[in-house]
Amino acid sequence: MLQEQRMPANTDMPPVVRNPAGSNGEGLTQASGDGSGFEPEVLLRVLSRVQGGDFSARMPVHWIGVPGKIADRLNEIIGANQAFSAELERVSRVVGKEGKLSQRVSATL
Repeated sequence: MLQEQRMPANTDMPPVVRNPAGSNGEGLTQASGDGSGFEPEVLLRVLSRVQGGDFSARMPVHWIGVPGKIADRLNEIIGANQAFSAELERVSRVVGKEGKLSQRVSATL
């Protein structure tokens, strides 16, 4: 059975739900019904994909509030990493195949 932990009244953060030990091993999950749409499983899935080199992974854009801002910033970081990765691949290809050692990584990522 899930137990809700109340936060002080002066915060706008939604309550956190803790699964008792042995319930499903997941630990903390975000309480639903706060209107933000936040799902920690989605965050973990996106982070895992990015860690594995899949820069096409993105957070949902429909989340609102603090979770929405976090999702937006993470999407920006992933996009920058995707552009940087593409630029490194370009330089690697030019230097490796064409032998142009004068190639440089573009600083306008």
